[in-house]
Amino acid sequence: MSDDFIVDLKNALRKYEKRNMNSDYIVDISHYLDDFLVPIKQVFEEISVDLRRIIEKWQKEPLPLFSVIATPRSNNWFVRLKEEFKIFDILVERHEVIYGTKFFDHLKQIDERGIKLSCYYLDPSSNIYRVIEIRIPIRYPYTRPVSSLDEFGSRCLSGKGGGLDALWRKDGRWGIAHYLAYILGPLIGLDKGTIRLR
Repeated sequence: MSDDFIVDLKNALRKYEKRNMNSDYIVDISHYLDDFLVPIKQVFEEISVDLRRIIEKWQKEPLPLFSVIATPRSNNWFVRLKEEFKIFDILVERHEVIYGTKFFDHLKQIDERGIKLSCYYLDPSSNIYRVIEIRIPIRYPYTRPVSSLDEFGSRCLSGKGGGLDALWRKDGRWGIAHYLAYILGPLIGLDKGTIRLR
């Protein structure tokens, strides 16, 4: 809340008082504004500082690693899927706060075995949400997921020593959210105009 806003509010109240001078119920409440607005201003400033701290922390802090290591053929696969949704939600929430936009949203299972999933992603060229299908390979999570964004991600990450396949953790502790997080950087670059595709 800016000081200009407080001044404008006081002036508006004084005009209102002048128009209603004959009313017995009009009180010069502008005298009470400092007592009322200054604490509110302090609260907003404190929230702003706290929010900046959260954003700085989230920008530096990586996504959580998976505690459940299970392949699609494992008995624990559906326990792993629950953790997939949980960490995906962390990715969505974190980047909504940092960037003010949900680049990915609504991850859902689209087959009984849980090896086909889908989610929305924000297409930076049209600013429209589109659905992508994410397929889980048999050797997942030791290998990365596969989606229609692979070509886009490979082109953007080709200079990273072999692309996403080479970057992927081989201990099974990365998942769908980590895969999408790698693609998120180039998506933001396209959205901000700092990356252009040929």
